[in-house]
Amino acid sequence: MLSRQKIKFIKSLHLKKIRKELQLFVAEGSKLVEELISSRLETHSVLAVDAWLQKNRSIIAKRNIKAFAVTEAELEQISTQKSANQAIGVFYIPAFQFNPKILNEEIVLMLDDINDPGNLGTILRTADWFGIQHVVCSKNTVDLYNLKTVQATMGSIARISTYYLDLLSILSNTKVPVYGALLNGKPLTEINPSKNGVILIGNEAHGISPVLHQFITHPLFIPSFIAEGAGLHRPESLNAAMAAAILCWEFRKNG
Repeated sequence: MLSRQKIKFIKSLHLKKIRKELQLFVAEGSKLVEELISSRLETHSVLAVDAWLQKNRSIIAKRNIKAFAVTEAELEQISTQKSANQAIGVFYIPAFQFNPKILNEEIVLMLDDINDPGNLGTILRTADWFGIQHVVCSKNTVDLYNLKTVQATMGSIARISTYYLDLLSILSNTKVPVYGALLNGKPLTEINPSKNGVILIGNEAHGISPVLHQFITHPLFIPSFIAEGAGLHRPESLNAAMAAAILCWEFRKNG
């Protein structure tokens, strides 16, 4: 039986201050939890139905994971998912240490005050797809370990090293290429991307912070293909996650 103490514990991790204090986060769903318990993340515990526990008994035993059998009805008490859920996992938040030398060796995504959990999760998933292993978030970017973001990463949270740092401090102490999307930038089709440096993605509503503009060595613009004078209204901008995907493709398409 699922105790009140466990229910209270799981629900408490929906709060950022508790996640920060305990250095734990929650993931929900059969496939996601199954992927995360097999990843480099350290598992605190799993609550799941018998069928799920039997399916994953080998990895649970191998990694000595604390697993608790619960019913679907009990999971409904702590799950935020609308559809039937079979597993909830609690994982330790990894303590990645950022090494500035990475900027000299590979492409790094930097996110300036991304507000939407779905956007952040999708950006991590995109970075994972394109083989970008490091994402640096500004300190005001939405918390990666809130449940909505965790779910949106679709497991990429376990493969991408993510850091929350002062972007101004990092960019003022590096001389690598910095690519940032600005309205007065050079069309993306005319850019010859380097194999190292920074792709800077701005806030959904306000774009890249003005204080960071001075560090952008390669201002670029993702052109629209709506014909001028066609009587159509252009969108003001691309979704942050969509812009990140286009930029990642541009930097990776030539190897």
